[in-house]
Amino acid sequence: MHNFKTVITSFLLLSSLFFMMNGHASTVVQPADMVPVIIDTDMGFDDWMAILYLAKNPKVNIIAVSIDCYGETYCTNNRPARNAARLLKLAGKNNTLVYMGAPQAKHYWPTFPAKSRQASWKMQLPGFQKLAYNASNIHTRGGIAALVRLLVRAGQQKRPVKIISIGSAMNLSQAWQLAKRQHEQHAFSAGIEMIYKGGGAFGQVLRTPIKKSSLQLTNYNIDGNVNFPGFYLSNNTQAAWNIYVAAKPMQDLIASGLPITFVPTNLSSQVSINKASYLRLMKVAKHSKVAAFVIADIKNIVDGYGGWANNNLDYWDPSVAVAAINPGLITQKFQHVPVCVNIHKRKVTTISGYDQTGMSFYAFTPNTLPYYFSAILVNRPYSKNSPQKRYSRKACDYLKEASNPVTVDWKMSVDAFYQEFINQLA
Repeated sequence: MHNFKTVITSFLLLSSLFFMMNGHASTVVQPADMVPVIIDTDMGFDDWMAILYLAKNPKVNIIAVSIDCYGETYCTNNRPARNAARLLKLAGKNNTLVYMGAPQAKHYWPTFPAKSRQASWKMQLPGFQKLAYNASNIHTRGGIAALVRLLVRAGQQKRPVKIISIGSAMNLSQAWQLAKRQHEQHAFSAGIEMIYKGGGAFGQVLRTPIKKSSLQLTNYNIDGNVNFPGFYLSNNTQAAWNIYVAAKPMQDLIASGLPITFVPTNLSSQVSINKASYLRLMKVAKHSKVAAFVIADIKNIVDGYGGWANNNLDYWDPSVAVAAINPGLITQKFQHVPVCVNIHKRKVTTISGYDQTGMSFYAFTPNTLPYYFSAILVNRPYSKNSPQKRYSRKACDYLKEASNPVTVDWKMSVDAFYQEFINQLA
């Protein structure tokens, strides 16, 4: 703990945002050789780490950051944009543009718990709010139109970008709808190399009946993360947060046919926020204010969840960023998977009981069980042997939702993830 206090004290006292590169000369990467990226973020605690990883990565050229106001932060007073600008300045990206997404509609529902949104909005880690930032790079209006312009221009220049979507799908869905209204959908689509969508959960892998050697994703045992025992209560066991808070926009994005790779909770659960990775970060934090910030972030969230003994947290959004920039680290993926989102709200149940967020959770249990609201479904039958004919039909076809093929990153080299993530923060 002494080392931790030393690092945080340094983090508070140092006013300069220039930091050492651990004594090693860094390789100069020209912008033409870098991966162009747009980060669409809801500024949760794990987003902070993902943004810093991307900003510190010499292979990445961050074109812009857009703030999702439907995810884990409030957007009051444009504070999340200022916080994003502080993160970028901390990592040495002083001139990166930050755009506010569309403000959340009044009385919109469902949302993240109030306590989580408040913590993400405040972002009160030691010394962070005192950091300077480049206010001229923050654009508080027209963020969706700016996204359209950036992507249309990228398509026209034949320099498509990777979109790291680590919030809800609201901003991207609205941008796509605007591009269509402006008859710019073709250039918009050409401007996207891939949307890496963090979130969602997929059912277990089974062998196909015809080819025993062939594996496929299914709708069996979908294990989402909206229901988080001890913290968030819900009888919706299949929903995952980044889909749950904007299910229809996610379905609209799938229906658009834009290229999407899901980095679901199935993958992120393989890279847990554990004490071993925390201690490795402690070592590099002696020379890196970015790493010092990340360990402060981790300590804050772990303490809030009851300490390491009760820790059930993963590197959710960092896993998306690492997977997007390092596809070679993915050890198993599924391609051309036809999927849709269940946006049908047939029955509403209020879950009562212990909920330290102070928020009642509404979970949708459709009449079409076992398909839950906001679950990502593979357009395959639930069971060919089901006594109920409706379950024997393809899920998306039965729900009358358009399905389109996506890629699903399923497994990642765990050791390589920790090494890549920590090394880039050094």
